Amino acid sequence: MCKPSDKRKRGKFCQDKLNDNHSQAHWENLISRLIEGDIEGNELYYIDQVNAIYSGLRDNLYLAVVDISQCDSTYTQLAYFRDLFKKTQPDFKYFIYSNYILVLASTDNITLNVKKYTCKLDRLFAENNLYAGISSRFENLFQLQKYYREAVNLLNDGLNSDGSRRIFLHDDLRAELNGGPHDIKSVNDEFFYMSGLSKKKVQLRKIKSGKGIQYILNEAYSILGNPILLHDMEYKVIAHTENTVTDDPIWNEFESTGTVGHDTLVFFRDECFFEMAANAEKITFLLSDQLKYPRIFGKLFTKNNIQIGAACMVFCYKPFEDDDLNLFDILCDILNKEFAKSKFYENYGQTYMETLVGMLIEDRLEDKLLYTAHIESIYKNLKTSLYIAVADITQCDSPNITLAGFRDLLKRTQPDFGYAVYANYIVIFLSFNTATLNVKKDLHKLNKFFKQHNIYVGISSCFENIIELPKYYNEAINALNNGLKSGGKQQIFLYK
Repeated sequence: MCKPSDKRKRGKFCQDKLNDNHSQAHWENLISRLIEGDIEGNELYYIDQVNAIYSGLRDNLYLAVVDISQCDSTYTQLAYFRDLFKKTQPDFKYFIYSNYILVLASTDNITLNVKKYTCKLDRLFAENNLYAGISSRFENLFQLQKYYREAVNLLNDGLNSDGSRRIFLHDDLRAELNGGPHDIKSVNDEFFYMSGLSKKKVQLRKIKSGKGIQYILNEAYSILGNPILLHDMEYKVIAHTENTVTDDPIWNEFESTGTVGHDTLVFFRDECFFEMAANAEKITFLLSDQLKYPRIFGKLFTKNNIQIGAACMVFCYKPFEDDDLNLFDILCDILNKEFAKSKFYENYGQTYMETLVGMLIEDRLEDKLLYTAHIESIYKNLKTSLYIAVADITQCDSPNITLAGFRDLLKRTQPDFGYAVYANYIVIFLSFNTATLNVKKDLHKLNKFFKQHNIYVGISSCFENIIELPKYYNEAINALNNGLKSGGKQQIFLYK
């Protein structure tokens, strides 16, 4: 990762300089390069400079883009308002980019209470007719380009649709922020008040983060009234609601053994559960004559969008109601935000995915139907036309970086693809909407990265079914080996 745990210490030498004009120009130039993608492929060189920006900030970041073009004041210079914001709310970082003032806000909690953190700026916005769009939460400044575009789009869409608001939020945080003080305690409460959503949804949203998975499950059980269990990708129990006694055989098997046996997995396969789970975006409802009670399953993900398991609620105490699917979807979002803070599960998700890729390459899955949902998780965010690339780092100019280190750098360079470490290579799942690969156009960012670090890559022909991975992995290996033998000057070799 480019953001070490001691980022505050590493960046402290630059903190005091942020207040003088020369240093401000330096940081605004760096922010500009991050937004415009100019440092892609050179992240290692800029690590210390980017880490200095983190100094004084908390772990959870939000980017606000402020538009002063409709300002009523005679002082309409960006620099004037930037410096005024600094004096009003010094805990944030402020930069000028393009025609906007960028506000880098941060919180300890994974949820932003917008009223609390913008209360000092609200009056300035109202008095000077300023408008802003605020992105969703992020942690890594190397992803700034994405969240800048998100905030700008929110600002523009908000101005076009509703001129009565001054601050426009991402869907995760949206609320009305005009006017003076509100009686409602939090932005989330206000959102539900305006939308007229059910009391249970409000109660679920009020579950506090940072207290752990078990706390969330117990609170959810008191609201929803049915037992809930979480398991990982290997069907091992992560946690379940406490003091829940059921007469459901599958629940009891999970609770007594910590997992389920082969016969239960075969039952799920024969009931087409794995196929349904694979095709579902998040939530699956399972009803069968062979089950004593119906149940809902929801997918659990890390912050890198790698599936780590599932949540299950069994309707053994209260019957299923129409609103339960939406309620369980909210619960899964809350759980996923908690898992997003866990380095353990981030590593687990990546390790399991790489283990699965290895088993596919070596054709070691005896009953592939049992792994349908797991295999489908590899496809997540991939397009229809696939290519396998294998990257050889043995001739790399940065010998101190491991395979895992390069894998993580590649994720930041081209996050739309999939990456796994296997044997002595980085395996890359390339995907496109068409079956024709144009290296110069489609792989511009990766090719630049490969050239910079002297990495050589072989790419297979096009395919669609990951079950056929052994064939196309071997094609990519052959393309790499033949390309290296030929002494070609390019970094990327295609299978012929």
